[in-house]
Amino acid sequence: MVYQIIEEVGEIKKAKKILDEKIEETFNDMVKLSFGNKTDEELFKEKHYTKQIRYFGELRLFIKKELWNNNRYLYSLNLNPPKNKIYSSDAEINIPLKCKHIIQGRFAKKENEIFWCHRGSFNIKDKITNKIDFFENKNKKMVQSAIEKNQQNKIIIVTSLESETFTEDLAKFVKLVLELKEKYEVKI
Repeated sequence: MVYQIIEEVGEIKKAKKILDEKIEETFNDMVKLSFGNKTDEELFKEKHYTKQIRYFGELRLFIKKELWNNNRYLYSLNLNPPKNKIYSSDAEINIPLKCKHIIQGRFAKKENEIFWCHRGSFNIKDKITNKIDFFENKNKKMVQSAIEKNQQNKIIIVTSLESETFTEDLAKFVKLVLELKEKYEVKI
């Protein structure tokens, strides 16, 4: 059975709620990070999580609680970020409120299970390039077929929202993105 991209706004919001609950449940440490001269009100609109993951190290997740640019939910990830460094993401899996082609994150369904996915395009040397083949070569099971707007395409299955290895799955994805960046000098 092929994955189906969730395209309806109400269903996207429902999946986001499930994702945020999973993050609250699985990330046991919340950290307060400073980003320049932000006010407490601005920081309240953001959440920062960290978790030590066996074999991977520290996984840090930054979430913007409100819609970013009125069209997406921001989820930014770091793996083993250096201490005392200005925050920049290793990978983002942003979810568009409406399926926008340029935003790479998606929710997909297979039977009754919801998955957090990435469409596989990255900014390489100031050009958007699809590198889904890189992920397929590294882990064939990660790349699957999905239907979006009546078209079938390949998509990276990052994790199931029901996964017992949720944080490890995220760390594995970020580790592969870092390998991709190193190989192709990627800017994300």
